[in-house]
Amino acid sequence: MAAKQNITLAIDGALLADELRELVAEDAAYESAQRRAAALLEDGLSLGGARVTDREALHERRRVR
Repeated sequence: MAAKQNITLAIDGALLADELRELVAEDAAYESAQRRAAALLEDGLSLGGARVTDREALHERRRVR
């Protein structure tokens, strides 16, 4: 692991405030996207098929005449 070095910077307060706002906004956007993705996983996606609730019905096959 590389050694760490402390440094001191002097920057414009407005620049620092803008950067901090941007970082907070990125975090909020990421968390929002994470919640949407989790909801999609929980609810599932509709692929147009019917939901089968009975295992036996799932394995039934029509007889070919």
